[in-house]
Amino acid sequence: MKEKRRRDRSDRTSNEPGSYKVYPRSMNDNFVQRLGEADCGAEDARIGFLNLMASSGDSVPQGRVLTHELHRRFLETSGVARIVRASAMASAGMRRRVRELQREFRENPLDTEVNRVVCDAVLALNARTVVVISEDVSYSGLGSIPQAREAVVKAWLSVDGLRRQIRAAESGKQLPTWVVLVQRETREITG
Repeated sequence: MKEKRRRDRSDRTSNEPGSYKVYPRSMNDNFVQRLGEADCGAEDARIGFLNLMASSGDSVPQGRVLTHELHRRFLETSGVARIVRASAMASAGMRRRVRELQREFRENPLDTEVNRVVCDAVLALNARTVVVISEDVSYSGLGSIPQAREAVVKAWLSVDGLRRQIRAAESGKQLPTWVVLVQRETREITG
């Protein structure tokens, strides 16, 4: 199994420089994949289409796909899954439940591993600005890691996405997840 070194101050085994844990490469492969090599297809809407184009050799800007598995991890570690399931039992209207979910999440920071994967995906693009795309929303002109990370969370907490999750919870089904693409932006932002 191929391994790669990860820099993370919390994982230092001593105060010596360069003393870091070694993470198996496959740990991140479940969470983030290169555009053109990702396990997504037509069910993943426009990201599946972009992945297909990239895999067939068409000229598509470099990108990283944050997988369904990472979204599941986010839902569980952030408490969003628990809140969605509880919200499905509430009698309040859908719009109010979605607003409450979004408000509730603001108090729950990203899990360390989810945060690391999102940051690594942005850094891997080595781009001045990136775009974040999901089936429901897209954000462009993101020039910093915190901006990109916030856009990924907004994509996971989109109004339409939360509605789909609440409806699934009301029916006793598994909560749906979706891929999010972090992609190098091809046009320069001015202003």
